[in-house]
Amino acid sequence: MIRLVPMDDAGFRAFVERAIPRRAERWVRRGIWDPARAIEASREGYAQAFPQGRLTPHQHLLDVIEQASGARIGEVWCETRETGGKVDFNIQWLYIEPEFRRRGFGAEVLRLLEEDARRRGAERTRLIVWMDNPDAIRLYSKLGYVTQTMGMAKSLTPGPPT
Repeated sequence: MIRLVPMDDAGFRAFVERAIPRRAERWVRRGIWDPARAIEASREGYAQAFPQGRLTPHQHLLDVIEQASGARIGEVWCETRETGGKVDFNIQWLYIEPEFRRRGFGAEVLRLLEEDARRRGAERTRLIVWMDNPDAIRLYSKLGYVTQTMGMAKSLTPGPPT
């Protein structure tokens, strides 16, 4: 159905250029960042996460390719870390282009990532999902992901809840 292909340099640059404004928009909408500084903050965050570009150790960037057509239908960013004697496989970003959603591609990506995590010695995969993303919450729950922690926030200024 799909395959996951490591991004090349051009793919990585395109990923970052797409990711910076997407993250900025979402974090502004959630009330986390000031709109005037959001792009800069997002750019700084990606520079910190990828100091060596796509070759940054422990970072895995993959294009999601539909096998039948060869079309790029999404992207994945994962991170592998050893902490406390255990390998953590963290799914930082999973994105399926809107026109390809609700066809089982997200579930298939997660299945392939879980296989990759096992090969890397991980005992579990982890991810963070925002409460304002009910479609992702339903998918992850259906596939066996459970809430382990919950972050809470309280806005101290008038405006949308954060």
